[in-house]
Amino acid sequence: MRLFRRLFASGSLVILDDYFPNLYEAYKISEYNHYLASFRDCRIYSSAVDYDPFYEQYREIYPGNAGRVSRLEWGGRYRCSLFYTMFLNAVYSFLPIFECERTPFVFTLYPGGGFWLDSPESDAKLAAVCGSSLMKKVIATQKVTYDYLRRKKFCAAGNIEYIYGGVPPRRYFDSPPAVKSFYKKDKQTFDICFVAVKYMEKGIDKGYDTFIDVACRLKDLANDIMFHVVGNFGEADIDVGPLAGRIRFYGLRETSFFPGFFAGMDLIISPHVPFKLFPGNFDGFLTGGCVEAGFCGVAVFTTDALACNTHFVDGTDIRIINADAGEIAALAAYYRANPAELYRLAALGQRKFRRVFGYEEQLGRRVSLLRQYL
Repeated sequence: MRLFRRLFASGSLVILDDYFPNLYEAYKISEYNHYLASFRDCRIYSSAVDYDPFYEQYREIYPGNAGRVSRLEWGGRYRCSLFYTMFLNAVYSFLPIFECERTPFVFTLYPGGGFWLDSPESDAKLAAVCGSSLMKKVIATQKVTYDYLRRKKFCAAGNIEYIYGGVPPRRYFDSPPAVKSFYKKDKQTFDICFVAVKYMEKGIDKGYDTFIDVACRLKDLANDIMFHVVGNFGEADIDVGPLAGRIRFYGLRETSFFPGFFAGMDLIISPHVPFKLFPGNFDGFLTGGCVEAGFCGVAVFTTDALACNTHFVDGTDIRIINADAGEIAALAAYYRANPAELYRLAALGQRKFRRVFGYEEQLGRRVSLLRQYL
């Protein structure tokens, strides 16, 4: 273990992170910015490889916070009352700092980021982190995560705080919603989108291959059905020749892009499947793209292979789908023919999303938890 020699920070709450302030991680920006506003002595230190360009972009948008964000120096001292971070890989890498300082820590265990189900490597990291006497609370954001921590006996129930979901981008609360366009009323196209980041060939874990299959099945149904892909996908990933003129790729986009984009979308399809990227890998329910779409009044069609849904009602405010292109295409065709039902689903979904992922529900509970240990 390295020696941490230099006095580097003083304050009540210190956040350590390995990607912040990357603006593409909007949920993280929202959560950390809220802590900077809630805790006067809060500071953030980042070990991001591309820290300098991230910081310059962050400072341009959040100049009032930039002075409390710094590059992490592994030889520094980080004196505080409590540490906080998120994702398993991050908390495991920062564990030597917590132990050197002899300071308690709290972390959020999101899916991904080194956390895989029944993975020896992941389990070893969880055992080390949760076995530390300095670990006060782990925030589980999915039912499958809570159950896994208990089943594997990584920590007692009293050390787990179950806060379903995640923190949505702040702009959805601070800015008036974009005016939605309705099929056959404001626009003549029925618009279906897919939003995800590609981590493997053909994006199979995110269900991109299924989405393209759905599009090919729907293209002959009517000429007014259009398809939209946001993420690092392109024409070379899967042959989209049959969809020429009917599909558009937008690339990776920051949060500011989505309200206007989703205002023109009728439904989002997220046919993601667990354990495809590698054994134990899974996405939470719901993906970030679905949450933002739901906030904007887009009907959400999503898989839930691990039965993580505890808040939404299939057929009322969301549609739970199988990763079956034929079934999804038939369902999309039905709602295109019955737009009133689609928009009723979307409106009820939007109301539910805003309640379940509301700022007070998500951040109010997190702030209260952190205050217990300051």
